[in-house]
Amino acid sequence: MRYELMLPHQIRKAIAENLPVVLPLGVLEYHGEHMAVGMDTLAVIKMLELFEKEADIVILPAFY
Repeated sequence: MRYELMLPHQIRKAIAENLPVVLPLGVLEYHGEHMAVGMDTLAVIKMLELFEKEADIVILPAFY
């Protein structure tokens, strides 16, 4: 569940169910002309989205 898309009742339910909360961390850095500067963080977010299909987690907005 993406935190920024959750409604208040969904947040209360996640707290009541003691769901794990994850904070995607990454950096913005130059990787060359062939890749986006946010690639490190985008990879972390994608991995969490894949993991979310297997487990109930709350994904916070990324911290760069």
